[in-house]
Amino acid sequence: MDRSCGNISQKAVLIILIYFLMRILQVEGETGQCVMNTECGVDPVTNLKAPCASSVPAKPLRNETSVKLLHQLCGKAFKTDFDSPVCCDEYQLSSLGDQLKGPLALLLQRCPSCFTNLANLFCMMTCSPDQSSFIQVTKTNETSQGKEMVTEISYYITDAFSVGLYANCENVQLPSGNIRAIIVLCGKWGDKCTPRHWLEFMGTHDPSPFQINFKYYEGPVHVGNQTYLPMDTHIIPCSQAVTPRGEACSCVDCPASCDTPMFPTFPPPPLEWHVWGIPGMWVVMSFVFIATVIAVVIGFVLSTLLGKREEDTDNLLDSSEVTPQEEGAVHPFHDYSNNTLVKVGVYLESRLEDCFVYMGTCCASHPVLVLFCGAVLVAVFSCGLLLFTVMSDPVELWSAKQSEARKERDYFNSHFQPFYRTEQMIITRVGGEPIRYITPTNQNLTFGPIFDKKFLHE
Repeated sequence: MDRSCGNISQKAVLIILIYFLMRILQVEGETGQCVMNTECGVDPVTNLKAPCASSVPAKPLRNETSVKLLHQLCGKAFKTDFDSPVCCDEYQLSSLGDQLKGPLALLLQRCPSCFTNLANLFCMMTCSPDQSSFIQVTKTNETSQGKEMVTEISYYITDAFSVGLYANCENVQLPSGNIRAIIVLCGKWGDKCTPRHWLEFMGTHDPSPFQINFKYYEGPVHVGNQTYLPMDTHIIPCSQAVTPRGEACSCVDCPASCDTPMFPTFPPPPLEWHVWGIPGMWVVMSFVFIATVIAVVIGFVLSTLLGKREEDTDNLLDSSEVTPQEEGAVHPFHDYSNNTLVKVGVYLESRLEDCFVYMGTCCASHPVLVLFCGAVLVAVFSCGLLLFTVMSDPVELWSAKQSEARKERDYFNSHFQPFYRTEQMIITRVGGEPIRYITPTNQNLTFGPIFDKKFLHE
């Protein structure tokens, strides 16, 4: 009985091992296989080129320019050497580059890791040599040339990748609108965007040339006779640089970049000392103010008393020297001949009076000479007007040529393009028909004729 049970358990283990081995061989056998290759035609809705549905092995690119572009766009997603097989040709790669360098670059390229992670998502879908491991073509449309053009696919990715991608791009700012870029890229969900909402909008047929249905799994997925491994390429954190000499996302676009303090920490200020519960300096300055007021008042009182005593003494001396003939006379002015300050004042006044009388007499006696000399002096002192220039450039007005800010600005302009302020551009259109749009939720929206795609392209 024990032997039969042992044989049954061994057979069960052997069957399980054979099953998993077959699964592994089935998945590994699909590596290096493509399900989309080359461009079939133009999608009539988006006017973008769509690929052909074709099960062919991955092949390396032979165009050196295309290999460089592949490394530039997808170098962080998979191996992009000259002999590395890929599932896209030169034309698909060029179209991918044009799409990644369009609105996505304008909105997200200020955060390099965010843009690179998003580029990896589409690079894996378009060019990965293991494309058949996570891409399933579900619908096609036959073209006039008899080719099967892809109209709908299922893209298997891990939920961790979608969450990581969204977390890296969630806080990237759009300075021109003073909002987050994800609000614009999330379509109808706006500020209520989530990782799945974002990918669902980007996978919608328009803006995408074909419908992309993202499927979220954390392990192998069995669909019919095919096993798919969800795409889970590495996510570069927004606080890290993409290249060794590159820079991480700024603190504004990536809160994780704000962990390192940008400024040195200073010790806290010393505690204030108090007297009777009042700040000590207030008490000290109050006493100083009171003492100053008392000193001024005492000085004023003493000077008043001393001045009155001197005046009384002078009056007594004057009254003792008055003759009988002067008793009835009126003295309009008081005699200060004994005061030294008065004597100095009288002397200066007389000298100034004599000086100005002499100058006035000379000017009145020789008017022509005086006017001529004055005109000559004005002309001499006005010679600087010949070199006078009106400066209207604010940089020249408010920044010295040798200042540090001026040197940094000149360096920036000589190595990069000059900085210009962002201006608003208002576009109007005369005539035209309203634009009607049906959302993925079958909601009818009507826009003005200004949003006609052909008009905007023109």
